[in-house]
Amino acid sequence: MGLVSRILPPAEVLGHAKRQCARLAQLPPAALRETKRLMKAGWREATARAIAEESAAFGRLLQSAEAREAFQRLPGSAHARFSKFR
Repeated sequence: MGLVSRILPPAEVLGHAKRQCARLAQLPPAALRETKRLMKAGWREATARAIAEESAAFGRLLQSAEAREAFQRLPGSAHARFSKFR
């Protein structure tokens, strides 16, 4: 995305950030908002897909024999034995 284009010494960071902000403030506001929206859109979609995949995987795993073994063991009781699932 080009958001990090250089590494600066700590003493130069604030001045550089202010110059970049001033440069961005000169751009057309609607175009800047649209660019920002488009940059975020990919992350939103990827995050939504990952959450859906994780949810589906978790649902499948909850139905497994390994999950049943784990849930049968209450905290403080004998440890679950997962070696039989390898």
